[in-house]
Amino acid sequence: MEIFLRRAKIAFFFLFFAQAASALELNMAVLDPYQGSPCGFDEKVYSEIALWLDGAANIRLPVKMKKISLKDELSLYPILLLSCSRPPADPDFEEIVKLRKYFSSGGNLLINDSSGEMDSAFSLWAEKLNGTVFNSEMKPLRSDEPLFKSFFIINRPFGRYFFSAVPKGTEFEGRKASLFFKNDIYSVWRKDGNGKYLYKCVPGGEAQREMSRRVLLNAVMYFLTGDYKSDAVHQPLIMDRIRKIDSQLMEY
Repeated sequence: MEIFLRRAKIAFFFLFFAQAASALELNMAVLDPYQGSPCGFDEKVYSEIALWLDGAANIRLPVKMKKISLKDELSLYPILLLSCSRPPADPDFEEIVKLRKYFSSGGNLLINDSSGEMDSAFSLWAEKLNGTVFNSEMKPLRSDEPLFKSFFIINRPFGRYFFSAVPKGTEFEGRKASLFFKNDIYSVWRKDGNGKYLYKCVPGGEAQREMSRRVLLNAVMYFLTGDYKSDAVHQPLIMDRIRKIDSQLMEY
């Protein structure tokens, strides 16, 4: 049980503390429930995210984005990304069972609402999905959760919009197996053909975009390590690593 989580924690340990640190290879995939669904990821956005994770934290994603459906083998991917602008069709019984097995084995799901609406139909769908799969409702994370300090300190607005100060999470077997971001942390990465960002971040501008990048990295770390960052024994070493990385990033 929880094979993914145990392996990721071991890899994370070596990422920070091994004398000759090497990149952590993370097999993350984009979940597109079915062909023609209102969900998905742009290849260019994926590449931007891959470059960011590699440069900031030495986490290396596959070169090509892997897009899978609920009919595919989920167990190969410790983290799945689901970003939708509208609600897709509800999963059938077999797909629900498959998702439950995936989460019982340590899998994780990051859900992003790209609708740009405060109370969107997709957010209601996400609530329903979590209730069906986990038999538990999504709840706002506490401000002291490890997500807000698993790598960077998150203490400012993030996302394309600032609808909510905290994401929601769903408790499953003693951990948050699902995170839901209403603020749209996907669209902040999108660029036009000239390399300019397509969307402004409201109301915080570029500082909010930077915080969006950081909260995505934190979410990845949060999934892989749980409350590892809360372990006081390791905090000095972790904080030294963060300070070195943070000094190389643009401050707004």
